[in-house]
Amino acid sequence: MLSRLDALLDRRMADALDEVSPSADVRGALLELESPFSLVCRTARAFEGAQWGVADEGVGRFPTNGASIASLYHEARAWTDETFRA
Repeated sequence: MLSRLDALLDRRMADALDEVSPSADVRGALLELESPFSLVCRTARAFEGAQWGVADEGVGRFPTNGASIASLYHEARAWTDETFRA
């Protein structure tokens, strides 16, 4: 869950990404550029911001059902919470 890395590190996203060196596709999505992961990032941010219309639109574009996407998002959040508590 890197979508809020900038907030976690209190830095601009581009600077925060320099520290973790993600792939070019992941970096592009996190910087809101077009990449294969842009839809995933926009949908995750919509979940995080309680923008349910945007989240529903994003989920509708995945080749699976919305319940699976929501479940995966919540699993990722739980992992992130657990990781940062350690």
